[in-house]
Amino acid sequence: MEMMEKTDENLKIPSELVPKCPVCGEEMDLNLRKDSFFVEGDEWHEQNKNYIDFRQKALNGKLLLLEFGIGFNTPIIIRFPFDDLVKSYDNVNLVRFNRSHTELTVKHNGNYYLVPEDELDKYVSPDIKERYVPFKESIDETLKKIKYFVKI
Repeated sequence: MEMMEKTDENLKIPSELVPKCPVCGEEMDLNLRKDSFFVEGDEWHEQNKNYIDFRQKALNGKLLLLEFGIGFNTPIIIRFPFDDLVKSYDNVNLVRFNRSHTELTVKHNGNYYLVPEDELDKYVSPDIKERYVPFKESIDETLKKIKYFVKI
């Protein structure tokens, strides 16, 4: 509560109020998946299992993945798995809405490489190009294109 009360107009917190680690004394940080210190508690494991179960059931039918604005901050959470699914299963389609990064990732020797849409034929099977639909335009332009496929 004291941190909230003493946060200034620039949303800065006084340094002395930043929590410290009880073990090493260093400043605490947000629990983000950015390094090896991400905390995976019981709830995280339960939700991860629920997601894996849901995904497995969804793979039994036709699956359309809609990805909105996912970049490369933590690509291993959504982007890489979505790309792997569309490349691994004939019944999976991926629509990517991203103004900056519409590339599909290809895994080779444990590393992921970005492949622009116009070069997909060189790196993935031809049917993937039909099941991967990237939209780089603004949402207004994208909706205009989608109107041709479905009635809105």
